[in-house]
Amino acid sequence: MSDTAASAAPAPQVSPDNPCPFLRALVAGNYVGGHIVPLPQLTATIDRATGKTGLAALSAGAKIFMVAQMANGISPFSQMRSLLQGAILDQLRNGPLDKHGAGSRILDQHAVVHEDEIARLATFGSDYKASDGSVERGLSAAEITGVGFDAYAIGGLSVGERGDEMLATVELMDELLPGDRQRGLSCSGRP
Repeated sequence: MSDTAASAAPAPQVSPDNPCPFLRALVAGNYVGGHIVPLPQLTATIDRATGKTGLAALSAGAKIFMVAQMANGISPFSQMRSLLQGAILDQLRNGPLDKHGAGSRILDQHAVVHEDEIARLATFGSDYKASDGSVERGLSAAEITGVGFDAYAIGGLSVGERGDEMLATVELMDELLPGDRQRGLSCSGRP
């Protein structure tokens, strides 16, 4: 995806009923319209942002299409409407993509990046050396469970791990997360 917007026309208004920061940024940057966006167009736009090529791009595109198709709901009517018309970006509030304010607050509804939130989040955790020698900032299991949340969840285990690696991670999390709290698994498995 280039650094310039897809069109020289003024960007459409970002709707307050589009709670997804990434989609708000696409609208504010004029990469997609702010109302109904056909699924192939939305998928292609987001797929370009991944930077993937070849088979990895095809796989990413299929996953993106499936998420975009359910953006306005998972009822048969919503699914058919999405397939025929597209994702209705100004009608996403309270839908499957609405995190109800649980986001990072880094990107606001006008696609403005809040550096103070980036700085705030950078204070969490510590630097850890990864197996490839790089350094990543994060929280240890003890730091996470020490917060005392009512519930804990892991996710994101469908981004290239083999099935046995995913299951090993789930088993490890079962050992590390408090057994007396709710535990959840999201965004895992095969898309």
